[in-house]
Amino acid sequence: MKKLIYLLLILSFSLVSKAQTWCPVGAKWHYRLYNPITPYYDGVLELNYTNTLTINSIVCKEIIGTFYGKTIAAWSPSTIITNYVNIKTYSNNNVYYKYDIDENKFDTIVDFNASVGDKWLLTMLPTGTSTSNPCSFSRPTVSVTNTGTLVINSQTLRKIEVTFTTYTNSVYTRTIIEKIGSDIGFLFPSYHCIVDGPEYGDFICYEDPNFPLYKKTSVVNCIYDPTSIEENSTDYNICISPNPSSSEYVVNFKSGDLLEFKFFDAFGKEFFVPYNLVNNVIHLDFTKIDKGIYFVNFYKYTKLIITKKIIKL
Repeated sequence: MKKLIYLLLILSFSLVSKAQTWCPVGAKWHYRLYNPITPYYDGVLELNYTNTLTINSIVCKEIIGTFYGKTIAAWSPSTIITNYVNIKTYSNNNVYYKYDIDENKFDTIVDFNASVGDKWLLTMLPTGTSTSNPCSFSRPTVSVTNTGTLVINSQTLRKIEVTFTTYTNSVYTRTIIEKIGSDIGFLFPSYHCIVDGPEYGDFICYEDPNFPLYKKTSVVNCIYDPTSIEENSTDYNICISPNPSSSEYVVNFKSGDLLEFKFFDAFGKEFFVPYNLVNNVIHLDFTKIDKGIYFVNFYKYTKLIITKKIIKL
């Protein structure tokens, strides 16, 4: 009888521990939120588990996001936006859910029981509209393309690779890791009915009382640090020419500097540009890029040093 009770206690503890792997008390995420154009954001979004509440008879957890950084423009002072995002979520049998305030129901964020080929609908961000004024487009379908595990902080975590296609036919792929979440967006990137809704940014850090701080490769600071952005960007002598151009751009910069760069369109969407690096000169191939205005961010040791505008003729 004592052995039976002992086994039941172990089983009960195991089930409770498993249930707590998702969003335990003290869980904290950080995301790098950056948008080079209106609405301008340059900072860090911090998410904290804060409260437990009941919605539609379901006990869920409330996670509050606070933005630390700059808004309006690069030269604006640092600011704090409290309650930037508010998330209600819960997990059941390795499936994570998030509350959709517009539909008054919980959507699937990720199903770690899924197999390759399984699908579910992408979660939605609040729109400020009621169900009588729904989105003009259908919610994208998430498709599982791969499953597996990886070890972080000596813990074996499940991971799922997924893909989805938006109404503009843009295809996105994401990797979602148990406990930690997606490489972009909180757990999984939510979809907008409106263009200027809240954003989450790129994942950079996660920790909880039973999981030491985990930082994404190359991340220096989890929290917002205004000094992480080089103010004297002219020291790098970055020059793009010819600009405007209809095909190729040449980027010259100070000899000895190792720079990283990312490209964004006028809506803040990152995209890839073919390039060659020869003798500290970068040759950008915009031949297959549509006409328009684009932005390129230059980084050194993960620090943003300057944003340049490119005009494609």
